[in-house]
Amino acid sequence: MQHWLVGLQAALIVTCARLSAGAQDGGEVEMERKLATTRDGGTTEVVAHRGASAYAPENTLAAFQLAAEMGAEWFELDTHLSADGVPVVIHDGTLERTTDTEGSVEGLTVAQIRQIDVGSKKGPEFAGERIPLLSEALAFAWRRIGVYIELKSAAGGELGGRSPLEAVREVLAVYPNLDQLEEGPFRTACEREAALVQAVVRDIRATDSAADVLIQSFSPIVCAIARREAPEIPVALLGAGYEEDAAWEAFVGIGRAMDVDSFSVDMKSLSETRIQTLHDEGYGVAVYTINDEAAMARLVGWGADRIITDRPDACLKVTRGE
Repeated sequence: MQHWLVGLQAALIVTCARLSAGAQDGGEVEMERKLATTRDGGTTEVVAHRGASAYAPENTLAAFQLAAEMGAEWFELDTHLSADGVPVVIHDGTLERTTDTEGSVEGLTVAQIRQIDVGSKKGPEFAGERIPLLSEALAFAWRRIGVYIELKSAAGGELGGRSPLEAVREVLAVYPNLDQLEEGPFRTACEREAALVQAVVRDIRATDSAADVLIQSFSPIVCAIARREAPEIPVALLGAGYEEDAAWEAFVGIGRAMDVDSFSVDMKSLSETRIQTLHDEGYGVAVYTINDEAAMARLVGWGADRIITDRPDACLKVTRGE
């Protein structure tokens, strides 16, 4: 979905600035950014990508447990809604890649999803591992390890010619009454994204996890709705492929407009100067998915706040100078 961002004009960024700070009554409130940087602490933190996924089945309690045992400061997970509206932890919208079952996640109830073996493809020692509920992952992590929660986007291909910020402006103008949007694919996608954000926020609050989590998404609509629904929870905008200055500035401009706390990006989009510029503005920077130790060391030298990796054990040796 990151192709939306290329070529976005600076004038649109200015016009739409601070959309997410609008109050429900149409006024504006000043929202203090929750700093997501670690530069004051001086140590780059490690985020275990889908748990310690190099060694255990991705997005499972086994992978999260291993990440915690290794000493990672965070683990990252992905979430979709089940057919009955419960956030479940899985990356793909379909089951084929990580399980021996076919079908879509949103087409199955939690009871059906809970019967699926998500461990055997990684190895026989993981047979019987199940797809976790988000609430279970949060309960495991509580006061033990932080959680990056990626909300998978439904609206990526449904903008109907709108730029990302035009789409966000249109959504927030009527939110939470999305039935006021013109009926069609864009409205349907926005309703799905809103339902996912609302369900995730409910789980975070029900498990008293707001202090231990960060919500991230490639979707500006998800980020904007999360800002509106839960201003106490940090939000990061995900992106990739912004080597060119114009594309990078357009991407960062979207984050500025929605007052996100941090950015999660691929290494090709970054330089030491870009990280420093974001830090100077108070933004945190996480970099994905880094499994090469030389690249990890370079990012530590650049001052990246967090490195997202499948190999948290190797990354921790680098960040700790071992």
